[in-house]
Amino acid sequence: MKIQSLELIYYDPESDTFPSLVYSNLAGIPIPYRYDVKGKDVVITTDLGGGAKMTGKISEDGNTFSGGWRQNPGKEDAGNVAYDFVGTRIK
Repeated sequence: MKIQSLELIYYDPESDTFPSLVYSNLAGIPIPYRYDVKGKDVVITTDLGGGAKMTGKISEDGNTFSGGWRQNPGKEDAGNVAYDFVGTRIK
């Protein structure tokens, strides 16, 4: 299965966060997210499907990013799947 998506992210100075919309061939509607970046700590949230939150950390050298997605409490069966990940920058 080929997954295609486009994510538009912008800075919101009022909330000091980065709201975004993801347009994907997996969903019939844009999926809203909100990035909260404080130093090397990143939290991404969405309210879609009962809501979920990703907590992650950028490594000190900036070459890896790791974390995990978890559903909002009480919404575990609402369509958001819990998983952990590690990403590596390719130069």
